[in-house]
Amino acid sequence: MPAFLISFAIFVSDSVLHLILQAHRKADGIDHWPIVLTKIVIVPSLYLTLFLGSEASGLDVHGAIWALSACFFYTLGDILLTQRWKTAFELGALSFVLGHAAVSAGYVSRYFSPLLLFIALAVYLFPLIRYLAAVRRWAGEGRAGYVFYGLVHYVFCALLASSASPFAIAGSLLFAVSDCMIVYAITGAGRKRDVAVMATYILSNILLALGFLF
Repeated sequence: MPAFLISFAIFVSDSVLHLILQAHRKADGIDHWPIVLTKIVIVPSLYLTLFLGSEASGLDVHGAIWALSACFFYTLGDILLTQRWKTAFELGALSFVLGHAAVSAGYVSRYFSPLLLFIALAVYLFPLIRYLAAVRRWAGEGRAGYVFYGLVHYVFCALLASSASPFAIAGSLLFAVSDCMIVYAITGAGRKRDVAVMATYILSNILLALGFLF
């Protein structure tokens, strides 16, 4: 129990500190080291808390290998997205795609409903069309990559909905909202709010992690 409480305290304090730093960040477009460091700690401290909490409570982490894989790829994605060298952004996005795949496998391996998948694909088609229209109006480079990532989120959200887990459904949708805010800001379809992006990102990861327990 002490280890769980320490890990939980680290996760909460790091997340709060990161949001405070985001709220007061300089408008120079650079991720300075305090923001980088606090961002990188978020996911591993969350999953460490998850596993320590599982041990302390006697609950099993369902699909532990998938949870660990998600932790690895999401953390790697966070690291890569803070880098400025060429292709770091693309590799970071790919790492998040692999993280989504791991989460999807973890949930779907426990329960899968073709009917729920069909319903989710139909319902989520409307926000997907809106997203694709926003990307299509953008004249910048990398449009194909944003289209692909949008389709990944579409499948990700639908697969997690098919697992019938409320944690999975809410977490995947918040993940999509967080990433859409970034893409909309890049394409000029919306304004990027760093605190909102990270707040939804942190909450989405909390929900997805909890779903591995319940």
